[in-house]
Amino acid sequence: MKLINLKRYTPDEPTHGEDVQYFVDETGRDWFQSLPEFKKKYALLIDNDTGVIRGIDADVSRFYPVGRSVVDIDTIPTGCDAAGGWMYSKGKIVVYAAKAQEEASRTKKRLMQAADARIAVLLDAQLLDMATEEELQELEKWRRYRVLLARIDTTTSNITWPEVP
Repeated sequence: MKLINLKRYTPDEPTHGEDVQYFVDETGRDWFQSLPEFKKKYALLIDNDTGVIRGIDADVSRFYPVGRSVVDIDTIPTGCDAAGGWMYSKGKIVVYAAKAQEEASRTKKRLMQAADARIAVLLDAQLLDMATEEELQELEKWRRYRVLLARIDTTTSNITWPEVP
């Protein structure tokens, strides 16, 4: 079941009373009349523009759906929550791309800082003419790693990170 872009409205006959808020989706389906059609294990409250999940509940009637869409689904991925890192797309729950890009950027920055720190020590040893042959080889590996790391595009999915020396 899916209700799309719910809005408040006033029905001709307020079946649940005058002091109740009524909602209708863009196809004209009434919220209260549609509730029994949500039969799957979970209901998702979804941002209309981005598909980002803003609510997850076993009881769809707990949502305040104005300006959102609501779908039901039988399973959700481990760790899925309504904190903005997940989205509903093409009938599935997936990691929100912007969130994945943020995580990839943080990972790249952390790995680059570690590489910079190790290279700095090895360069000091080289510049002071104190480096062993193993340290010179290690320096070359770290430099190559840092170049490969710098080339990583964190805006894409399925990143293959270079192996840390």
